[in-house]
Amino acid sequence: MKTIGESGKISDVNTERIKRLRLFDDKFMSVCFDGYNEGAELLLRIILRRNDFKIKSVVTQKSYKNLQGRDVILDIVAQDESGTVYNIEVQRDGQRAGGERARYHLGILDSSNLKPNEDFNKLPKTYVIFITEKDVIGGRLPIYTVIKVVEELGDGFEDRSRLIYVNGTDQNPETDLGKLMHDFHCTEADDMYFKVLADRVRQFKENGKGVNDMLSVFDEIYDEGMSVGRDAGRAEGIAEGTVNANVNAIRVMITTFHVTVEEAFNSLQVPEAERPRYIELLKTA
Repeated sequence: MKTIGESGKISDVNTERIKRLRLFDDKFMSVCFDGYNEGAELLLRIILRRNDFKIKSVVTQKSYKNLQGRDVILDIVAQDESGTVYNIEVQRDGQRAGGERARYHLGILDSSNLKPNEDFNKLPKTYVIFITEKDVIGGRLPIYTVIKVVEELGDGFEDRSRLIYVNGTDQNPETDLGKLMHDFHCTEADDMYFKVLADRVRQFKENGKGVNDMLSVFDEIYDEGMSVGRDAGRAEGIAEGTVNANVNAIRVMITTFHVTVEEAFNSLQVPEAERPRYIELLKTA
C-alpha cells in the first residue's frame, strides 16, 4: 500500500478535490481568509449588521496554548481598530458548536488578551461566532445571538462578550446574510454573490499559484494525519503503527476532500485483500 509519506502529493486526486471545496470546508475557508482583512470585514459587517468598524488584522488556524489544560486551534481570529476581538468558527458538524466549546473559546481568548497584573476592565470586547452548516439551535431563524441574563430580574448582564450562531441553511436571496450563506455553499466562484469572496475563491481554485498553495495545505493535512496515526500505533509496534497511520489518512481524505471510502482506497493504493480490514477499523476509529 502506498502511504502518504511515500507517495508525496497526489496531485491528480487533489486538483479534483479543490474544485469541490466550499467555504464551509474549514481548511479551505482558513486559507481564503488568512490575512484577508477585506473578506473578514465583509463577513462581520453582514453578520453583525454594522459598518462602524474596520478590521486591522486577521489570522487563521491560530493555536492557543493552555499550560494547564487543553490547547485549541481557532479557525479565524480578527481584531478591529478599537481592539474588539472576533473568533469566527465554521462548523459542518453541529455537535462541535455546542455551548461548552463556545465557553472555552471565550475563556482562552480572554486569558490571551490580558497581560499579567492588568485590570480585568482592560479585557477587549469579544465575539465568538459559529457559522454552522445546519440549524444547530433549531429555531428556523437565520441568526441567533446569545446573551447573559440576570435570571431574577430578566435584565441583560454585560460582560462585553457575545456569542452568535449563524444558520447556514438560510440562503434567502432577499437578505445579505442569506446571500452570504449561499456563497459559503458554492463550489464555483462564478455562482457567488459577493465579489470580495468570489475573487478570493477564484484565486485558490483557478490561479496556478493559488492551486499550488492549496496542494501544499493538503500535504500538511496528509502529514498530520499520518503523524497522528503513527503516534497512536507506536506502542503496538511498527506494523500496527503503519495500519493506524493509514486509517487516519483515509479518514482525513474522506472528511477533508469529500471522497468516498472506495476513492480513498484507490488513491492510496490499498490492496483489495486489505480493504475489508480497513473498513472495519474505520467503523471503530
